[in-house]
Amino acid sequence: MGYPGAPNSAAAILFSILFILVTSAHTYQLLRTRIWWFIPFVVGGYLECIGFLCRAIVSYKDPNSTSVRTPNIINTVFILVAPVWFAASIYMLFGRIILLLQANHLAIIKQKWLTGIFVTGDVLSLVIQVAGAVMLTGNNSNTQTQSNLNTAKIVIDIGLSAQIVSFGFFIVTAIVLHRRILKQPTIPSKVPWKKHFYTVYLTSTVIMCRCIFRLVEYLLGTNGPIWGHEAYQYGFDSTLMFFVMVAFAVIHPSEVHAMLKGGGLVANGLQTKLHEGSIDSPIYSGIDRTEEQPYDVKLEPGQYVG
Repeated sequence: MGYPGAPNSAAAILFSILFILVTSAHTYQLLRTRIWWFIPFVVGGYLECIGFLCRAIVSYKDPNSTSVRTPNIINTVFILVAPVWFAASIYMLFGRIILLLQANHLAIIKQKWLTGIFVTGDVLSLVIQVAGAVMLTGNNSNTQTQSNLNTAKIVIDIGLSAQIVSFGFFIVTAIVLHRRILKQPTIPSKVPWKKHFYTVYLTSTVIMCRCIFRLVEYLLGTNGPIWGHEAYQYGFDSTLMFFVMVAFAVIHPSEVHAMLKGGGLVANGLQTKLHEGSIDSPIYSGIDRTEEQPYDVKLEPGQYVG
């Protein structure tokens, strides 16, 4: 993305293959479990695939040729904004975890508002970053003025900053809820919610680190130590995003979906199993999924809403 010379073809091909494999796995899981609200996450995977395929194409072309313009734009934009799509599904997953935990009264932001607020921030960040990336690569590098480059970088910085602020507040929201849940349990301990909560923690932190890296990269500019060195991007962006996709392939949110619905297919890697739990099952004792859930009720430790 704007690096001098041709990208490293071996690295581009390797990450193309890696993202194709993990995105294919997610596509299979999505079609099997039918948790359609997780579609944005899979879309992010396809953006990574296409972005690195375009980078591989660029690596075999003359960097000064006009034929690299379109694949270079796609490479830059798609890889830059893919994490925004990951974040959207993470926000939606967290909202469902709140419902599963019957913890709306413990959350800083009520579940019905949480997803909308954070996804709106995500979309705003997405639009700004796309605009900046197109400005950065939209003109021929030979005619691109320093003023235009600086403007594009500022726009991208604003988009990344918005994403960091949104993600930072989201992580704080998750931490506060987690601490309150530990002090004031709302559901039986047998319900396997912690692994999903920790996966949200881990992947959110990883995406946050990636966004900070990108922000620093653009703030330092073309004369900085990061720009022009692909190894930094592969280490602090591509590898991290691949890890995020693998994490959710292993600990798939279909289990949260099935627990809320009282049953359904749950993905475990490339295997799926039927989860037959219902709202009357002992493991779900106290989980009320109706709209009449008394979220404002204060529960004592060990007390469950039945």
